[in-house]
Amino acid sequence: MKADNMNQGKEGLIERLSRRLAWVGGGIILASAVLVTFDVLGRNLFNVTAFESLELSVYGYAIAVAFAFSFALTSKTHIRIDVVIVRLPTSVRAVLDVIAMLALFGLALVFAYYGWEMFRTAMRMNARSASDLQILLAIPQGIWALGLTWFAFVAGIYSLRGIVLLARGRMQEVQAVMGIEDGIKEALEESREGLAAAEIVEIKQ
Repeated sequence: MKADNMNQGKEGLIERLSRRLAWVGGGIILASAVLVTFDVLGRNLFNVTAFESLELSVYGYAIAVAFAFSFALTSKTHIRIDVVIVRLPTSVRAVLDVIAMLALFGLALVFAYYGWEMFRTAMRMNARSASDLQILLAIPQGIWALGLTWFAFVAGIYSLRGIVLLARGRMQEVQAVMGIEDGIKEALEESREGLAAAEIVEIKQ
């Protein structure tokens, strides 16, 4: 995406780490797909399941999603309904953006809290998976909880940034940090480019 590419040069430490975690999550999903492929081939060709790919892919997907949450936040790719908010004044949009970020921070804290509760329970019970792998469940759950904790931390930092900028009256900067204005502009630009390309094709025909 153009807006994403333009913003890469302005990334801070939080944004860079979130992007790296998203790459790790993508690598985990790719590795899961490879394991599933080998297991399917093994079952069909040799009647053998070598990797317990179903179990491993469940852990992998959960970790990958947790790792991607913070990147979705920093790159503004969480799903948002903008039919009404784009028609509001900048100051009102800035206030609503901060409120939305605070709500997301609260949700992220709940995720992180229960993630660590599951980890502590698994540790206390020495819980293991019921498969032949007998994986100590605290291991994937702990990694998952770390991803959720990073998400909560990033949401908290962004909430703090928004509150500070709001208190200083810097509404445009609130929009730049957590608003949807860039996404709207990008959509409009892509729409114009698409229409221009369609017109060129029609002229050539």
